[in-house]
Amino acid sequence: MKKFLSLAILMAMFITAYSQGIPSFDQSKLNDSRNAVYMPANDVVVNAPVNLQSGQRAMAPSETIIGNTWYDLQTNKSVQNRIFLYDDGSIGATWTKGDEASAFPDRGTGYNFYNGTEWNPNPMGRIESLRCGWPSYSPLGTDGELVISHDFGAHTLILNQREVKGSGNWVESVFSYSSGPPALSWPRHITSGTEHNNIHLLVNSYEAYMGMTTAVVYSRSTDGGESWDIENMIIDGMGIDDYLEISA
Repeated sequence: MKKFLSLAILMAMFITAYSQGIPSFDQSKLNDSRNAVYMPANDVVVNAPVNLQSGQRAMAPSETIIGNTWYDLQTNKSVQNRIFLYDDGSIGATWTKGDEASAFPDRGTGYNFYNGTEWNPNPMGRIESLRCGWPSYSPLGTDGELVISHDFGAHTLILNQREVKGSGNWVESVFSYSSGPPALSWPRHITSGTEHNNIHLLVNSYEAYMGMTTAVVYSRSTDGGESWDIENMIIDGMGIDDYLEISA
């Protein structure tokens, strides 16, 4: 009898504890869900007030079309210096221009100039005499300008320069050197000095060079491109001990 009573007490305690752990359930909620009518979301239109925020712009946008191109690959991973704002407010601007898809035999440098008041008419063709690409632009001399692009077929660099920015004929030449990679492509350059006669040129070797799959080499001219006192040097920290390849 004592054993039966003890067992009954234990069972009662277990049932009480278990029942306290089960959340109560409202049967009416289940009935409501069974009787609910589904209404698609697009049957209900909710009009909520819209609070439009506006503020004063730091600078109103102003755009001018200065040229056209159908050639989409403008950067090839990184872009050169393409635009320069001069101290007198004038602007020289370049881009890779090509209109004859899909081989683009007319590819070359598109160029336009802003004299401080208005842009020149949109250019109809390139400034180079042969198919080029990826121009790098800078001031040169006291009032001139320089464009360096590449002839990808021959893997040579083409320099176009003139003494007065925005006007006159371009003087074209090929970058010549005595030592360095046999093939050069994708130039980037800047000019420095009080009269912008120092040209600093970085260019890709395109092919294997000095143990690297492709390398980047540096050249310098201190006389506006008449001569080069540094030719295709690998800068410390950019050689085979640091990189296997530096691509375009």
